[in-house]
Amino acid sequence: MWEHVDHKANGNRSDYLRSLVDRDMSEENKWTNQSCLGYTIAAATQLGFSPEQIELLIGAMYDQLDTLTVTEAREIHNKFQH
Repeated sequence: MWEHVDHKANGNRSDYLRSLVDRDMSEENKWTNQSCLGYTIAAATQLGFSPEQIELLIGAMYDQLDTLTVTEAREIHNKFQH
């Protein structure tokens, strides 16, 4: 692993590792409620939901995003897993 880091770091591990952290913490990689809703809309569209059904789903999603903690949502997901 360190050989790879050294190769990419051009002699400066600290700068390289900092650049990786900055990259992963960028706005592009930040999880938001809006990105969650985007995934939901994409999945509903893929399944053939009508615009009205998607609106109902998004409304319910907003209710849950305002009500549940991330931990509670993760627990619900884990219980649902088959």
